[in-house]
Amino acid sequence: MVLTEEERKAKDKARRQTPAYKAQVKAHRQTDEYKAKAKAYKQTPAYKAKAKAYKQTDEAKAREKKNRATSKRKAVDKANRDRPENKAKAKEYRDRPENKLRKKLNRLKPKNMKKEKAHKQTPAYKAMEKAREASPKTKTKRKKRRQTPEGIAKEKARSAVTASIRLKVLLAYSKRHSNSNIPCCRCCGENSHIDFLAIDHVLGKKQMDSIPELVEIGYTSELKYKKLINWIIENDFPEGFQILCQNCNFAKGMKGNNNICPHEIARKEETFAMMEEQSSFEAGF
Repeated sequence: MVLTEEERKAKDKARRQTPAYKAQVKAHRQTDEYKAKAKAYKQTPAYKAKAKAYKQTDEAKAREKKNRATSKRKAVDKANRDRPENKAKAKEYRDRPENKLRKKLNRLKPKNMKKEKAHKQTPAYKAMEKAREASPKTKTKRKKRRQTPEGIAKEKARSAVTASIRLKVLLAYSKRHSNSNIPCCRCCGENSHIDFLAIDHVLGKKQMDSIPELVEIGYTSELKYKKLINWIIENDFPEGFQILCQNCNFAKGMKGNNNICPHEIARKEETFAMMEEQSSFEAGF
């Protein structure tokens, strides 16, 4: 009985699906002869071109993406990366000047900068960064770095820049609120040294989170000191801040003073007493 071409293909396909045939193929692929032959074939330009073309297809990309998401593949990739020889190789590759430059230029692309900025705002990234900063390893590394000559020089330069920015903020608000060309306390007038002065949140640090105008331009009570003074300058010295001396600032924030310095309370009481005395005097006539 002569089979047609279609029947022959169907019969051959069925035979290849049998356990016996699969076992036979698997055993054959384990032989040294087959492995050597396969390795040699994979080095040929024809195979490389074919493999490269296939990797560019949507089917291959989808399959690779699905494969990389499996726990087994992730474990294999991690084990691969953690090998000492692979770590050393990766470090050597990253430290090449041309790769460092390419990475830097790539990060400076507007698209990538926008993407990185959005990523840094995610709760997951913030939690990871907070945990990293609090880790003993990071603290030890930072401490050692600060004790080096380069670290000391950098810290000194940063302190000088911060002092310059701080002085700019002190001058701007002192001129606005106290009409003074030198930094001074808005409450008691202290101006003997700028180290005695502080930037005060008029309504209170956390209370200012509820001011829409400030929140709209990026204010948050989470802003640390250096970031806060930079934010103030970038936003052209917004209302809501003033300059107080450390004494007035501390006393204003004490529980029971209702965010008012005792100096101001005393001045109000004195003004009220004078008004009463004036009223009594005028009533006598």
